[in-house]
Amino acid sequence: MKVVFLSGNDFISWDKYLWIKNLRNDLIKLGFEVVFETMPDSILARKEYWFKYLERVGVDSETVLIGFSSGAVCAMRWAEFNLVLGLVLISPCYTDTGCDKERASGYFDDDWNWSGISSNIKFSLVFSSLNDDFICQNEFDVVCSGLGDGCESFKFEELGHFNSNDFERIPFLVGSLSEKLDSYFIGGNKFKK
Repeated sequence: MKVVFLSGNDFISWDKYLWIKNLRNDLIKLGFEVVFETMPDSILARKEYWFKYLERVGVDSETVLIGFSSGAVCAMRWAEFNLVLGLVLISPCYTDTGCDKERASGYFDDDWNWSGISSNIKFSLVFSSLNDDFICQNEFDVVCSGLGDGCESFKFEELGHFNSNDFERIPFLVGSLSEKLDSYFIGGNKFKK
């Protein structure tokens, strides 16, 4: 079982924030294979390059994608047509939010295939903050609604866009992910029937 982290755009390095470094370390301590790398085309986050990256690192039906901001959008778009075990989405959106850079990424050129996403994943966890200065609450609500009944949402009061070193970890993220994985696996690598 593998966990692949997809950063937001404008990342020079994957470890831009303390919570991301700690997330990686916490997942390694729990025994997961982790892929935390600086994305190709990391400033613009264009779909054509990021999808090739996901192919290269071997994302499959036993992979969890953890996407932050633009990375969350990439994770959802990938899951429209590809099996993944689950999605962990941090500050996701479903529109370009009026941002030219987001629009240029290619993720917003087509309508969303929400039924494709929900049928290609076993679970989804969405983390958002009421005071996100880039993405409005309606964006999070539409994403959660689109992901369907299996979506578990965590809303915080004051974590902004999760783009700060003011906190060491996103509350409940590792614990919730561990619980979800425990519920889908028996004996290490087999899905519960």
